Amino acid sequence: MGVILLLLFVGLQVRDGNRETVAATMQAALDSEMHFQSTIALHADTWYKVRSGQELQAGEEATRGVALYNMLMTVYENRFHQFNSGYLDRPPSELVATMTNWPIYDAWRPTGGATSR
Repeated sequence: MGVILLLLFVGLQVRDGNRETVAATMQAALDSEMHFQSTIALHADTWYKVRSGQELQAGEEATRGVALYNMLMTVYENRFHQFNSGYLDRPPSELVATMTNWPIYDAWRPTGGATSR
C-alpha cells in the first residue's frame, strides 16, 4: 500500500513539474516575442522596408535589416523547436513558411544566422 501511495505521489509531482515547464516555456516565448516587437518599434522604418521588399541602403540600414530578420527567424525557430518538443500546443505561425520568399532572405542567408538552415 505504501509503494502505491509513493508512486502516486511521485506521479503527481512529475505532472506538476511538467505543467511548470510548459508555463515557463510559454512565458519565455512570449518574452522573446515582446522583445522582438519592441526592437521593431525602435527600427520601424527599416522593418517596413524589410517587410515590403524595398531595397535597403548599403551599410547600417542593410545590417540592421538583416539583424532584425535574424531575430525573427530565431524567435520562430525556437518556437518550432519548443512545439516539436511538446512544450507548446501550437506550431509557429504560417508566416514562417513565407519568410524565405522575402527579398531580405538572400542577404540574410550567407550570414552566420543561416548556418543551421
